[in-house]
Amino acid sequence: MKKEDNEPRGFKVGYARVSSEDQNLDRQLETFKNLGLDKVFFEKVQGDKEDKDRPELIKFMDYLKSGDTAYFASFDRLSRKNLRLLSLIEEIKSKGVSIHFVEERIYLSPTIENPYDELNANIFAAFSDFFKKQLKVRQKEGIKAAREAKPDLYQGRKTALSLRVRKNILTKIILKQSSYAEIQARYSISRSTAWRVAYKDESLVKLRQECLKLRYENELKKLAQKKSKT
Repeated sequence: MKKEDNEPRGFKVGYARVSSEDQNLDRQLETFKNLGLDKVFFEKVQGDKEDKDRPELIKFMDYLKSGDTAYFASFDRLSRKNLRLLSLIEEIKSKGVSIHFVEERIYLSPTIENPYDELNANIFAAFSDFFKKQLKVRQKEGIKAAREAKPDLYQGRKTALSLRVRKNILTKIILKQSSYAEIQARYSISRSTAWRVAYKDESLVKLRQECLKLRYENELKKLAQKKSKT
């Protein structure tokens, strides 16, 4: 007998998502396969896009009917944004649909209030949002560290320094006539670029040897003067 449109359907419906092309849906789909779901929606979406940019999520939400159970491998597959995640949970429950987050082992009923699961849902949603923000902070820190370690690689184009300027930088750094900060400010270059000019530029080998020799001689003179004073 055909069910009426307003009669509870009781389908198990899953939604799977990965946030980049190099991630794989297989783990989530395998989880759903083991649960014997009736239908699964899945998509690859770069980052945590707005709902309008997640067509399969829209189809998933439209497909759900009262009496169904919505399955997600974990909270962050639905959304990593705390407020949006909680909003989607309430929207699904308002359809008369139960929710099962498999990894967290949380089941939310649209009709039965369970304070423990509700609390867990809020906690996991908050943690999901927290870890997303932490990831962004770490990414920024990683980019900053990479730029500081290899500035020429990240500055878009190499700083064109003339031979005369490079010789001047080498001389002032090795003979300690200027600080790195002064060199950086004068030539608009990074500290590591100035250091490479002074100690790694292969076109300045002879000048480098002469400056190092002169620096060594100057150090010896200073030591001799200190000894004579004592």
